[in-house]
Amino acid sequence: MIRVLLVTVVVLLSACGGDHAESWVDEQYANDLSSHGDDANFLIQRGLLANRKHQYIDLLAHASGVPGNLNVELLLASQGSESTKAIAVAEAGTLELQSALEFIGLSPGYSIDVDKLLYWPKGNRVSISVSWASASGGGRFDEVVAAEQLIVDKNWGVALPEQGFRYVGAESGRQTPIEIVSTFNSRDTMFEIAYTVAQQYVMANLVVNPEFEFSAGQALRIRLRPEVRGERVRDYRLDVANGAGDDGGRLSNLKTQLHAVSSETRVSGTFEDIYVSLEKKIAEGEEPFVQIRFSDEMTVESVRDVARFTGQFLVKQQIRIEPADSEPYISAFLPNDAWRDPKRRSRSSQPLEIHMSGGEISGELFQNASESGRREFANANELEELLKTGGPWDTDGVFLFVTPDTPYGQVRNIYALVQKQFRNFYVFP
Repeated sequence: MIRVLLVTVVVLLSACGGDHAESWVDEQYANDLSSHGDDANFLIQRGLLANRKHQYIDLLAHASGVPGNLNVELLLASQGSESTKAIAVAEAGTLELQSALEFIGLSPGYSIDVDKLLYWPKGNRVSISVSWASASGGGRFDEVVAAEQLIVDKNWGVALPEQGFRYVGAESGRQTPIEIVSTFNSRDTMFEIAYTVAQQYVMANLVVNPEFEFSAGQALRIRLRPEVRGERVRDYRLDVANGAGDDGGRLSNLKTQLHAVSSETRVSGTFEDIYVSLEKKIAEGEEPFVQIRFSDEMTVESVRDVARFTGQFLVKQQIRIEPADSEPYISAFLPNDAWRDPKRRSRSSQPLEIHMSGGEISGELFQNASESGRREFANANELEELLKTGGPWDTDGVFLFVTPDTPYGQVRNIYALVQKQFRNFYVFP
């Protein structure tokens, strides 16, 4: 009875438009309610149908009518979007889509955010297909292509690779509409291309495939389906500590243990053992995201060796390094050597400088080289007080100068004092 009433309401509301015929979106909505309204495996909204059992979401959309060979940055725009470079616009809203994604069990990852030291997009993939009615289809969505086929990369002369799209979510609190599917890495879209690509490249090279030109307003169905293989993304924690003996701090002698966050899987051994293990995971299609944690007893020199190894081998093999809570990011130990210039001529700005003495939390604090600006501190409490009262500091960066044998624990303690106020942190041994 409830289903019949809902269908009747939809039909009546559509009929209230006077001479305007019932739209195809309202008609599809009524049909979905009639067919699936009593089934708990379905979530039905106007312009949207989600199937929890079979793991897919259908979005109804209308084509924007952009011609072939025109630059395109969005596959699917949201309602109210001002973009003129979108192939289609969804009939359902982003809040409804968010509810549908939660309904079928998907959780968002994140896009690139340099301010948060997130340098790679993270999120599980969905395949997206686009369908429409052929001339002989009788109104059915009988023509189907992968969404990537709608876009050509002029630089390579081929359609985009069919690698799916990442569900990265979008930042909350936006005043402008959140877009739905972009062809580049963006914090303003719910889904983005699976690999790393900048908007500038997209605007110079990606165009609408002239083989698939839709007329303005043409009815489209966008189907989103999580990858059958399950989640590719895996979170790991890599613990690093000194090995035994006098050479325990050398890279080849360090003790490592790799923990899979979502399971009891652990790999212990050398960095080579960890590298081989992760390499096998990648060959199986996994995308490892790793947080590295160092023992306090390690020296800054040893940590810097790990940072170099990470940049030269791990990152190049698609092993993604994430920032660990309350720990400096790995790149903090690989600053630009030109910034060491005593006359400070190669810096775009003058960060706060902390010069430690003898591996202890004591030394000098200043923002420029003038003698009058130098402040001495004898312990962590005095440094913390200087950071609070010695300003205002016209910078968001801190350069920490230490000796190579400084214990990492001392660096981590100073980082804990500055991380909320100064987001750019570099260590100079």
